[in-house]
Amino acid sequence: MLCKKLRYYEKKAEESTTALCNGCREEMQKFHEETLERIGVKVCQLLGVAADAPHIFINHDPRGYALKVKDAWLRASDKVLYRDWGGYGILAPDFSEN
Repeated sequence: MLCKKLRYYEKKAEESTTALCNGCREEMQKFHEETLERIGVKVCQLLGVAADAPHIFINHDPRGYALKVKDAWLRASDKVLYRDWGGYGILAPDFSEN
């Protein structure tokens, strides 16, 4: 269940980061920024960490995954997660067949 919920929020975050990157009307920009903030809080709740946890963040570059964990935290904690090329942990990777 955690995986499905994280994938849901990943997809929602991808929609908002893509809209913000492509440019949108001012009122929609505010909507997408607020959506990303709410997603960040929800993801932290799902993971059982504080809403302002410094190691969990949303990447605003729509070319990759949105829900990430800072690489320094992963190295310090010895946690194992799927990672991107920058070393950031990916919270909701898509392993489905294309």
